[in-house]
Amino acid sequence: MNEEAYSRQLLEAASWRIATELVRRYPHELYIYETHPAIYDCLSIFNVRGEHLADFNRWGSFHSHINESTVDGWDIWSLMVGEADKLNILNRLCDTLQLQGVSKLPQSNDRVKTYRFISDWLALKSFGVEEYRCRNASYYQGEYREYSSNRYFDHFPEAKERVRFEHEYDHHENHASRFWFLMKSQTPIACLESTGSFWGIDGFNADISKVDIRRVI
Repeated sequence: MNEEAYSRQLLEAASWRIATELVRRYPHELYIYETHPAIYDCLSIFNVRGEHLADFNRWGSFHSHINESTVDGWDIWSLMVGEADKLNILNRLCDTLQLQGVSKLPQSNDRVKTYRFISDWLALKSFGVEEYRCRNASYYQGEYREYSSNRYFDHFPEAKERVRFEHEYDHHENHASRFWFLMKSQTPIACLESTGSFWGIDGFNADISKVDIRRVI
């Protein structure tokens, strides 16, 4: 894919939409983690055993990692932005990752509800003037090093306290990995925990189901 073909904002929204819909099919088996191998910028899919299954590279293509081998990527963003049937794209992803078919969507858990909130928020911001993104509080950055955005927790004292405690949603026992920051340019404006908790920069906090997504600006 030509890196100049689509705006970074549009790719951010598209990557969250497709990654969320994939996890929604397997809410108790898959989760999302941010990775930056080499120069890449990815939303990556892991299973609950901590195995790395796939990467949605915002400046590249989709790659799957199965059976200790890397399957060559395909230009998923052209398909997402174009007229292709999104359901067909999702089915192809599941086939590529050798996931069993789903005849009926299972009930979403808090993790999926959090991802859907992020996805919907980014979709609302897709054509805004400002740059909006979502960043993991801790993410992989090459050679198995993890980078922390812990400084952002200073804006959200209750979340900063909660990050001290483990949860089943932690990635490789990394507590910060279950937290996500909604960003306006380089400034965090909200913090979300994959357990369904929300904290706004203005001090507002609530269960994510009670948050008006339009007020997060």
